[in-house]
Amino acid sequence: MNFSFDVQEVMFVAAVTHSCLTNDQTKVHYLLESHDGMKKYLFVPALVSYREIDLINDKILCKFDHNMIQKFHIEAGNDGLSVKWLEGAIQQVINGQEVMSKERVASLYSQ
Repeated sequence: MNFSFDVQEVMFVAAVTHSCLTNDQTKVHYLLESHDGMKKYLFVPALVSYREIDLINDKILCKFDHNMIQKFHIEAGNDGLSVKWLEGAIQQVINGQEVMSKERVASLYSQ
């Protein structure tokens, strides 16, 4: 079996999931891609300006700032489906897909 996943992307999803669950808005989370296709997870204090980050050689694939964290915190709620929904929704954002609402995900799990 050939398993292909990017450790940096997994770290990004885990860190953002935790931040959204706890509504921790102290960091801005970035998933970057270098010119050679390597992904990199970077977080910076929320008070640091975007212009202060050296992203010259990197493309931003996904960014979660305080607005996104708060939005996802509210949508996720605090129940048994929160973590699963957050992980899936964050992955959908990374992939540029529309995020499925938690109610829709809950209805799919109940069928």
